[in-house]
Amino acid sequence: MGDVTGYLVIGSVAMAVTASTTPVVRAFARRRNWVALPSDRKVHT
Repeated sequence: MGDVTGYLVIGSVAMAVTASTTPVVRAFARRRNWVALPSDRKVHT
């Protein structure tokens, strides 16, 4: 049971870090205009 607890802790920490940093990085990228806008050439068929 100890091995499973370790995996749950690591997974929970990874999820928390990802959930907390994604909005910050997204806002930063949008302010810097680093986000590609969709166009007809960028659509996959």
